[in-house]
Amino acid sequence: MTSEYEQTINNIRTWFIRLIKLFRTEYDKLNEVEKSFITNADDYRPPCQIEVFWLSEPLEYQIIVISHDPDRPDKEIIINGPFKGHEFVNEIEKIMNEPRWKKPIPKDSPYLGAKTGKIKRSDVFATRLSGFLNLVRNSVFFKIEKGHLGGMILDSNCWCWYVKGRVDELDYFDFVNKIINDIKQRVEIAKSKPENVQMEAQPKPKLKGYGTHFYPPIWIGEIPERTFRQKVSGQLYPPPSKILDFNFNGRTLVINSDGFIGVEAENKGGALRILNTIFGIAFMSGIDCLSARELELAEIEIVPDSLTISATTWQISSLRSLLMEWLRPDSLFYLRKEVSKEVIEKILNKAKIVAKNEKLAELVTFLIEGYTHYSNSEYSQSFIINWLIVERYLSELWGEFIKERQVNGDRKSKLKNPIQWGIDHILETLNLTGKLNDETYKLLIDLKNKRNRFVHRGETIDKPTSEKLLNFSFKIVESRLSQLFDGDWNEESGEI
Repeated sequence: MTSEYEQTINNIRTWFIRLIKLFRTEYDKLNEVEKSFITNADDYRPPCQIEVFWLSEPLEYQIIVISHDPDRPDKEIIINGPFKGHEFVNEIEKIMNEPRWKKPIPKDSPYLGAKTGKIKRSDVFATRLSGFLNLVRNSVFFKIEKGHLGGMILDSNCWCWYVKGRVDELDYFDFVNKIINDIKQRVEIAKSKPENVQMEAQPKPKLKGYGTHFYPPIWIGEIPERTFRQKVSGQLYPPPSKILDFNFNGRTLVINSDGFIGVEAENKGGALRILNTIFGIAFMSGIDCLSARELELAEIEIVPDSLTISATTWQISSLRSLLMEWLRPDSLFYLRKEVSKEVIEKILNKAKIVAKNEKLAELVTFLIEGYTHYSNSEYSQSFIINWLIVERYLSELWGEFIKERQVNGDRKSKLKNPIQWGIDHILETLNLTGKLNDETYKLLIDLKNKRNRFVHRGETIDKPTSEKLLNFSFKIVESRLSQLFDGDWNEESGEI
């Protein structure tokens, strides 16, 4: 090792020692309220460990990892490198096999699967390293100034940030001064709230829930024009922002501009019922929309004061969940349909009413699931789900007919027993008594026979047959919605 190399390593180590010492000195001067406003990104309290990953060629960059592991010494500073470009990933891979990187991340970390104890810190760092490498590649073509480039969380005890150049080229005094000033600024912002709102050292607990995107993708409002440079960088659309929050029958619901919709819920099942009711109403209102699956749901946290989504964890399970990766520079090109905020609000208001009617909400959910299977060329699955809508429709017609004829007692029980009085009998009777017109009767007899051949003989359902049943089921659900909204369903839907 050259003396120049040793001097540089010493300079980096000394820079961090001075930063930690100055930070703790200035932090101790803060009052208790101010101390409560520190963020994970700016925390150098004990125990604190620093690890540097140093890329020297072809461009000089560093990754700084700040951890607060109670089982490691305070002020432990590890400097890896400098590494040349062709060495960088290979050398880091070796480091990832060391015990500090193989340990599971804390179970309270904001990642799907953190509670299982199977996700290692190196697993998360791999995703951060991937983003860092893209940053370095982009700097070949786009000018990036030297200095602090921001950072990202690794786990609940660990943060990382990036530097173009070397960290010891920065002014550690200015660095700490900015941290302290930012803390005080956050306190002042909190104090500026109305007098009747008391500033609390501990924020209100965040609301837990689940969410996913409208799919196919939509954009709420007018899509802002992007520059060619932004498109080259993979920024096809601007960062998503909150469009509206909504009280959905006592549950907080938040929608972002990119069509992400999150709802306060205790479990995925409850969230899925609400979301698919909304997607079903959107589909009935003219928006091409598919139902969501549990695997496509992201875990979310909602800030109570601002009603904004502050954290999301997800896994890539479909094209829909890939929409969560809006920052990826290699994102596939896709188009979004513009939908106005007013239309979304109408859909939410209708879905809120429908959700209170359990039977109708189920029909809406069956329809959107049947349409989703149809769109995925799963014609048999679509047929079976839509046939449930037909069976409920016929059951209602049959019940009304029995009531109209004032049938009671054992005779009523016999007529409502599906074993003694099946679909064939019901269809024949309703047609002969004029409750079911000849066209509908012929259609349903044909679909019933194909259903029986599928169930009992394994004959597949083709696309035209599935489409016929889908269209008929759509009309059934549309009719029920018109009854609920006193015939104003189509009028209220407006132009989409």
